[in-house]
Amino acid sequence: MRRLIAVLVGIAVLLILGAGPASAGPLVDRAAEALRRDPVFVDDAAERKISGGEAEQIRERIRKSGQPVFVAVLPQAAAAETGGDPGQLALALGRATRRDGTYAVAVGNSFRAASTTLATGEAGSLATAALDRRRSEGPAAVLLDFVDRVNQSTSGASSGGRPQGRSDGSEESGGSSGGGVGLVLPVLLLGAAGGGGGYLLWRKRKKTQEVQDAREGLRPELQLLADDVLDLEPELALHPDAQADYDAAVSRYRAANAAMDQVRSMAQVERLRRILAEGNYAMARARARVDGREPPPPPPELASPGAHQEPAVVVDERGEPAYAGYGGGWYGGGGW
Repeated sequence: MRRLIAVLVGIAVLLILGAGPASAGPLVDRAAEALRRDPVFVDDAAERKISGGEAEQIRERIRKSGQPVFVAVLPQAAAAETGGDPGQLALALGRATRRDGTYAVAVGNSFRAASTTLATGEAGSLATAALDRRRSEGPAAVLLDFVDRVNQSTSGASSGGRPQGRSDGSEESGGSSGGGVGLVLPVLLLGAAGGGGGYLLWRKRKKTQEVQDAREGLRPELQLLADDVLDLEPELALHPDAQADYDAAVSRYRAANAAMDQVRSMAQVERLRRILAEGNYAMARARARVDGREPPPPPPELASPGAHQEPAVVVDERGEPAYAGYGGGWYGGGGW
């Protein structure tokens, strides 16, 4: 049982931090599945298509470079699967594909890039440069230029020119572009000049502070869950029917404790809050069994799906908790 809990804790931490393989949406999932077999994917519904010959040219350029570069040309509707933000689309695609590399996404009139292999900010800079230079020549020219720049940048890194890390992306917007998201912990890196740059830096710091405040607000809840777990432990020897729910609470506590100091976004805050709620619900069930009562139903905050694709918690025909739409039950279910 301890080994099972340890495995579940590891899975939970990955999903709290946004690195799990949860479904992003049908368009993103379809693109990810294709990219696992082929470094270039062009959706038939894309508004700004590239021809089959152009796609093959990009594919050949990637193969010759020897670098893990993935290119997707998607319809604007794909951005809706990530909240309407094209920048999040590159992030979601990288997560869904589950392969290290650099991802270039052309969606509607936007061009974004994200990377787990380039230095922080590098994918965004390369995407901006490619877009600025080749914008008038069409999306295929921009993508080819981007692949060449990634190859040159990576060659420089392998000879000691650049440190490896995570990177971001760029969006077409009038005559300027910039911005980005990392594949594991999103960080906004918008570039601007003069007073605009100062404002963006202030906004970034403000957002960071908001995340920190929200995260620290959950720390007392984590401590309360820990105290509850410790208080109930002596009762388990006389109430073995409470063991499964108790173990579920322990796994949620360990996952939340491991992820607490690594939370860097509001989405991760919400995932952490939901896992704490699951831990509290598991403890409520365990205490009910110890007291000889019927375990309670899931609380309202768990009975509905979460804001970031976390599945609702339900009670199955045996009276045991499970994730709605998943066959794995309470352990190993959709939110984990």
